[in-house]
Amino acid sequence: MASSANKKSGRSNSSRSSGGKTVSSGTLIASIIAAFLVGYVVSAFVGGFRLDSSFSGGVPASADTPTDRGAGAPADGGPSMAGTLFQEAPSRGEYIEALRERVSENPDDRDLWTDLGNAYFDSDRYHEAIKAYQRSLDLDPGNADVWTDMGIMYRRVGEYSEALAAFDRAVAENPAHQMSRFNRGIVLFYDLEDRIGAFRSWDELAEINPNFRTPDGRTILQMIGDLR
Repeated sequence: MASSANKKSGRSNSSRSSGGKTVSSGTLIASIIAAFLVGYVVSAFVGGFRLDSSFSGGVPASADTPTDRGAGAPADGGPSMAGTLFQEAPSRGEYIEALRERVSENPDDRDLWTDLGNAYFDSDRYHEAIKAYQRSLDLDPGNADVWTDMGIMYRRVGEYSEALAAFDRAVAENPAHQMSRFNRGIVLFYDLEDRIGAFRSWDELAEINPNFRTPDGRTILQMIGDLR
């Protein structure tokens, strides 16, 4: 959805997702396969792709706009608690500690748990991100963006079946969700070597939005054509 282009709280949420934190760029096929193993591409395609304000070019603005207020974005459009904490914290570590303190005081605040998960995501603290996202989902199981971001984190720790389950849940909650379908295809293609399943997932995404753009700027249809 999640290396990743670091995402600041106060932005519109992915998916992560998302997926979605997580966003980088690169090239594909021929020189692509080689490029896949380096830098930008590794974290975007191989690490998981989450759309957020730090990578506004990932998907057209209207293509996958979450209806929920998402991570750190308040319902009324005003400054979020997490956004304020981020601006005030002198370091990412202190920002995380401030969020931990807030969630301990407000354990039923799903947005704070999501913000904490996002902060862990951006700090490559994958297991901790999973726990925070799970707590957010316990409070709001219908958030497809958070399911997608958690799926990316499961992929980072090598738990591919859990990653697929999270992406599938995101699609179940929101059949039009795009980042979950994209990342599902990534896990199937690169981790499980299931080309048929991967192309099925990407073909479904192309039907929803043929103009969906991958981190390197190509449309999903162009990526499918190159990989096939």
